[in-house]
Amino acid sequence: MKATYTITALITGILAGAIIRGANIIMQFLDILLFALILQVGIEVGLEYENLRKSIETLRNQLYLPIITITTSAIAGIIGAVILNMDYRLALAISLGMGWYSFTGAYVTAKVNPYYGAIAFIANMLRETATMIITPILPKKMRRAGIIIGGATTMDTTLPIITKSLGEENIMISLYHGLIITIIIPLILSIII
Repeated sequence: MKATYTITALITGILAGAIIRGANIIMQFLDILLFALILQVGIEVGLEYENLRKSIETLRNQLYLPIITITTSAIAGIIGAVILNMDYRLALAISLGMGWYSFTGAYVTAKVNPYYGAIAFIANMLRETATMIITPILPKKMRRAGIIIGGATTMDTTLPIITKSLGEENIMISLYHGLIITIIIPLILSIII
């Protein structure tokens, strides 16, 4: 049922965005709404000290998640390069954007060209969207895969859905994971292209 609501909300958002394209005030409103959701998560964590303590303890056992995210993203880039007969460095740059579509799209545009910049933007936006759709329906034993799929987005846009789907004990893991990935992406991309 949650997945149906998520998909419906996503499709409604896409249609609304297509209809009201260029409305800057809408984007400002959405930014405020995103920060309000993150504030709500923070308040909930603060109110439940026991969950915060559990989350920090769990974080100690999950420090390897960014390494898995980087490794699997690189493997996906290599597979994509083979399947699409693409330059390996370019495919790696696109896949190692790890959901940070605004940075990756702009960076690839500046370093390569607008065509591949658009592909990088769309591929990483789809990764964020996939996180929102897939995380709530993951089997219980694979729940942390939602954090890995989310890449850099786990500390901001996908944090509310990860918290709701995986539980509040995963907040610190998501924040840590998203922060590490966000710090590493510019470095990785500058090395690749």
